[in-house]
Amino acid sequence: MRWILTALAGLLPLLSAQAPALANDFTLKITGNVEQELTLTLEDLKTIGMSSFKTTSTWNANQAHFEGPLVRDVLARAAAKGASVTAIASNNFKVAIPVSEFSEFDVIIAVRVDGEPITRRQKGPARIVYPRDDYPDDIGISRDSYWVWNLIELKVEE
Repeated sequence: MRWILTALAGLLPLLSAQAPALANDFTLKITGNVEQELTLTLEDLKTIGMSSFKTTSTWNANQAHFEGPLVRDVLARAAAKGASVTAIASNNFKVAIPVSEFSEFDVIIAVRVDGEPITRRQKGPARIVYPRDDYPDDIGISRDSYWVWNLIELKVEE
């Protein structure tokens, strides 16, 4: 038993060193009806400009502090033209979101939660998050399917 613990202890530094590298391979594609298709890294998303808010969700009654660029700013970077955006997750979950949502609400592509990068285990490194607590009468469970986790692509459609 002792040799197993020793072996595991030797592996922990290696596993810890690998964890940041996993998020470094993240990219978000902006495709479809755009003037310029984009492939954005986490650093690219941060340079677009970070917004933040605290909010609760259907999955968490406690407020969490989310940070990331506004979806409308990301779409503007690609010169997107369309009426809807299909948000695609790494597990191939897809949902069409009206573009009007992004001008009506300050929806972000969250890359940080409570001051820390969002890990893959936390449904990251990027996810769509609505400022539900800022608009309690307008954003409710009817928009839960728009909170796309493990986001990998935004496909703009007419």
